[in-house]
Amino acid sequence: MMKSSDSPSALSSDGSREEISRDRESFARVYAETARRDPIFFIEETIGARLWSKQREVVEAVTRTRKVAVPSCHGAGKSFIAAQIIAWWISTRDAGQSFAVTTAPTSRQVRAILWREVGRAHRKAGLPGRMNQTEWWIGPELVAFGQKPADYDPAAFQGIHAPEVLVVIDEAGGVPGEIFEAAESLTSNERSRMLVIGNPDDPTSRFERVCRPGSPWKVIRIDGLQTPNFTGEDVSPQLRDLLLSPTYAEEVKRSYGEDSPIYQAKIRGIFPTQQADGLIPWAWIRAAQSRTIQPGEPREMGMDVGAGGDLTVIARRAGSVVRIIEAKATPDTMEGVGLLLRAWREKGATRLRVDSVGVGRGVVDRATEEGAPVEGVNVGERANDSERFINRRAEVFWGLRERFEAGDIDLDPADEETAAQLSALRYKTNSRGQILIESKDDMKRRGIRSPDRADAVALAFASDAETDGKIEIW
Repeated sequence: MMKSSDSPSALSSDGSREEISRDRESFARVYAETARRDPIFFIEETIGARLWSKQREVVEAVTRTRKVAVPSCHGAGKSFIAAQIIAWWISTRDAGQSFAVTTAPTSRQVRAILWREVGRAHRKAGLPGRMNQTEWWIGPELVAFGQKPADYDPAAFQGIHAPEVLVVIDEAGGVPGEIFEAAESLTSNERSRMLVIGNPDDPTSRFERVCRPGSPWKVIRIDGLQTPNFTGEDVSPQLRDLLLSPTYAEEVKRSYGEDSPIYQAKIRGIFPTQQADGLIPWAWIRAAQSRTIQPGEPREMGMDVGAGGDLTVIARRAGSVVRIIEAKATPDTMEGVGLLLRAWREKGATRLRVDSVGVGRGVVDRATEEGAPVEGVNVGERANDSERFINRRAEVFWGLRERFEAGDIDLDPADEETAAQLSALRYKTNSRGQILIESKDDMKRRGIRSPDRADAVALAFASDAETDGKIEIW
């Protein structure tokens, strides 16, 4: 940059003001040309953000490649960098000549994650125009907007025309394939770009297809074990606090194992591969978390009573919708009884199904004395269909598997713990052809903690596997 002492602006002649104006115009022109050509320069010098190495790689890829896919671990700053790219795209191009459109699986992801970051960049750098929660206007021109899930008709993308269009799909694993196709139609010319980012949760998604080897997309995987808190890369303390922590990665590893879908997706940035003996495929679980079913009947609860440090968990179903409503350590049996009775009185249910093996029997007895409609389920008993299942546990869980397969279950999309436990369940067939589910003890031996939340969910749906009154009524 030219120093002020060397600049014509230091002259005192009559033409000094005109020379100062020309100098400023020249500087502004050079700065604008550099910012347009070099997005990292714009992001770091204009917005004032500092990027780590993989974020820079994503930014540079967008300048060179029409279609970029980023399957990423949790906590890598993927939505942040997408927002900076949007800010660069719109600010360094003429209004009317450029446009940016974004989408994500939920309204919250559109508004509260990606566009929140766009808004922060806009305010911090004093970028042109005005913004609301999902739109950016420069003068009379709408130059960027976020697409809500309610607008998931591909026709909603029609009518967007500009020489330079940027499409960003955030949390791309949850976005339908037809939206990918509609978005690609907007970026068919040479100067447009498409960026898709997200956790690689769903191995059956369109996102997974574009990330496969041989895909025409530029794929940049962000492995959590290669992020700055693991490699020691020099970043600011503020950024370090936001990135994936080794403590969290180790917790996930110890809880679910390195081969679990949640570890593969959230720590390694890899699309999960389903275990051959996995009871409920990860893709079915993710579909259940993305599904919206209206609550209905029956309204029932399942309770897995914790022992030896495990949590006591209660799941409540309303038709096909199930949610965990309690998860608490109950070292005293009567505390477990109180937890169940309170949940029943506050939430309501026609049946309360409790695993009656071990300490659970005491809960059943005492809750029954209090007038609660409790049913003890001895999961170790002979199955109703004993030719097919080795015991009730296998029968009840297989019924739950069939519900997932049929698409007739709605899981809490924010409940990663339950999703991970369901994905960790394994089954096999014995020499008689009977199905059996891996025991809790066997799971613990391979480093997987008790699937208490999965057990509670299975018990909440246990009535669907009843045929001969094998549930004990106390």
